[in-house]
Amino acid sequence: TVPTPLEQPVTEGAVLEVAEEVLPLSQEETYFSWQTIAPGQGGQQVLLVGVPREVIDSQVRALKAAGLNPQVLGLKTLALARAVNRKDALVLNIETTSFDTIVIADGIAELLRTSAWQPAGLSTEERAEQLVSALKLTISFYDAHHPGAHFNPATPLFITGQMSGDLSLIEDIQGDIEYSIEPLAPSLEYPVHQPISQYAVNLALALKAT
Repeated sequence: TVPTPLEQPVTEGAVLEVAEEVLPLSQEETYFSWQTIAPGQGGQQVLLVGVPREVIDSQVRALKAAGLNPQVLGLKTLALARAVNRKDALVLNIETTSFDTIVIADGIAELLRTSAWQPAGLSTEERAEQLVSALKLTISFYDAHHPGAHFNPATPLFITGQMSGDLSLIEDIQGDIEYSIEPLAPSLEYPVHQPISQYAVNLALALKAT
């Protein structure tokens, strides 16, 4: 929520001032994109995305070296929120070098976080512990910024990504968290044998195209 005078538009300066309070990177290190969503208590609700410049710049250089000229940037976390297609949901996307935690509340992707990790060498229990801890920290952050409307523990949790096929890991995560894990069910036709949780981002891109 960005504080603004009544009926006044949100300014870029006001958004960036709030961004410095909630994101760990400085303006010099980060590409910011934002959009006003709706009026909020004491200001305007703004969806803000911050991505480290070095991440984007390296990807663009690689694409241009391959002869490709990118026109649109789509974030994996927003694609996953689209794939879930729920008014309220938690998403945990687990890859071999990073994981994403996403909080969707009242139809809005409120929190989108990507964290690096090194699961190699960790036991299944240790991996689950790290992931559950990240989920709980993300939810605590949400609750701290919504004192009158804490996140509902009945909200479903969707697990996606390359490591979502590790059933032992999924069982350990479910045993350590109160949110019930539900299978992904995108509104697309797909082969019955396809592990859709591992291709959630691709399915979300297909949904956007349609």
